Amino acid sequence: MCSSDLWNLGNGASSSASSITYTYTNPGNYNIQLIAAAPNGCSDTASADVTVLQTPSVNFSINDTSQCLNNNTFNFNNLSAFPSGTLSYKWLFGDGDSSSSVSPTHNYKSPGNYIVKLIATASNGTKDSASVEIIVYNVPNASFTINNNIQNLPANAFIITNTSNIVTGAGPLSFKWNLGNGASSSASSLTYTYTNPGNYNIQLIAAAPNGCSDTASADVTVLQTP
Repeated sequence: MCSSDLWNLGNGASSSASSITYTYTNPGNYNIQLIAAAPNGCSDTASADVTVLQTPSVNFSINDTSQCLNNNTFNFNNLSAFPSGTLSYKWLFGDGDSSSSVSPTHNYKSPGNYIVKLIATASNGTKDSASVEIIVYNVPNASFTINNNIQNLPANAFIITNTSNIVTGAGPLSFKWNLGNGASSSASSLTYTYTNPGNYNIQLIAAAPNGCSDTASADVTVLQTP
């Protein structure tokens, strides 16, 4: 007859296999005991202590995962937890920059998709990480030209040519003109005649389908004719 083995794994679990692989589900110190018994009833016991360390629970939230390049501000709120010690942090923002702050703020200088990774290291040496993808959208470049910024009544005709642009693939732009006298237009380019003398600020808002926009403005003067 063959000898038999009995493993006691220190948490109430046991096995009669010759050799085993075992995964503990809770941190702690465990005494693993092996009882090897011969067919004649003789036995011997060996034991060893093992330690299962607590690992951090790593998580974070972001104020907005999709933002426009101009004035983008990503606020990262660290939600990591470790019940039995302290944590240190390393943030990798995906653009080559990093931070060791608990909950940092980051601004991106270029549009694109970035993977933000938080690595938390516990005081017991264990570590874990979490990652989130964020998007920084390209922004239109709003611009326009005017044939002549100073014209006379009544025959003034301001030819306003839209020269706005955005990177290829970002979609068609939509426009809103504010002509400084309460009038507005959604045309791409326009010709406009003022009926009263004065100084007017013409403003163009160029918006992309992703919601990002840019603004350009110019002053014009309409002179009274004697």
